[in-house]
Amino acid sequence: MVNPFKAMSKGTRNAIGYGIVAFLVGLGILVFFVLQNRIVPVPPAVGGHADATLQDGINQYRKGEYEQARLFLTRVINASWDRRAKSTASLYLGNIAYREDDFEEAVRLFKEAISLDDENLFAYYNAALVLSKKGDVERARKYAKEAMLLWGEDSRAGLLLANIYFSEGKLHRASQLYSKQTEESGISRYNLALTLLRDDRRAEALVSLQEISSGQNGDALLKALSSHAAAGIASDMRTDAAFLPAAVLPAETASTYMRQAYLMFGSHPSVFYNHALLLLHEGRYEEAIDLLQSGRLDPALEHLIGYALYAHGDYSEALPIWERLFTDNDADARIARILGDIHFYLENWEDAVEYYQ
Repeated sequence: MVNPFKAMSKGTRNAIGYGIVAFLVGLGILVFFVLQNRIVPVPPAVGGHADATLQDGINQYRKGEYEQARLFLTRVINASWDRRAKSTASLYLGNIAYREDDFEEAVRLFKEAISLDDENLFAYYNAALVLSKKGDVERARKYAKEAMLLWGEDSRAGLLLANIYFSEGKLHRASQLYSKQTEESGISRYNLALTLLRDDRRAEALVSLQEISSGQNGDALLKALSSHAAAGIASDMRTDAAFLPAAVLPAETASTYMRQAYLMFGSHPSVFYNHALLLLHEGRYEEAIDLLQSGRLDPALEHLIGYALYAHGDYSEALPIWERLFTDNDADARIARILGDIHFYLENWEDAVEYYQ
């Protein structure tokens, strides 16, 4: 009898593997923004250079009263002689436009803030953030570099620029910047590991992931994803022991962290998917089936529930799933062997012979 995963076509298995990496990479880049207190950071009040109207606008913005804030901030731009105060007002107006999903207006206002004060690092940063979200990577990189020059490499601007380099496939530049981050060290180290993994530097990536997952402190989701990725890399590398670090992360550690993450972030598709993979890997098929049948499984990942049912011996339920996979994979002979096994266990002798042939 055969392992259903091995029975899939090479293209299918590769697609699944790349999908896992894509999930992790996408989530890794996303987590940085999720963990921030504000998606668009807010500078401190400008002190003696700000008049009462500007401070009123800032206070209204912080309370979420955007219409009131817009009135005060517009008044500063129209009436103030202080270019730095006008720049700060434009910055906050840009932040309001961003929160209202008016990205073009947000970028325009951030550029206006820069024209009034070319040392307004938050305006550079916010422009880069919005342009990156829009997919305008080249302009985003330009503004992120300017923000980093003012803020320093070990800053949110440095991390944002590293993320932009990663998205462009400039892995060496991304790795350099990720390595310099200390303020956001958790997500930086995670993104560094994913960059190394994408660059096929698996041993270095494994060490970085192990350090995150074994740390005393840190975000539960990052530790869970790191431990899961490390366990997967170590498993793939066991055939080439010369490249393995001294200590390979046990799969049990990955499972513990992933269960913690699932309790906190169970609605996230990558956490759901990876948690299911771990349950299957550990042979906990009943738990995997319950999880996969909870209604949140992507139809494109139907092979997971098919594998769980097959491995648990629920052949009648597994049969229609594997028949669909057989059809979708152009009558792959290896899946035919699984269907032969299923019919054999169900004592459908003629069907078993047909698939085995």
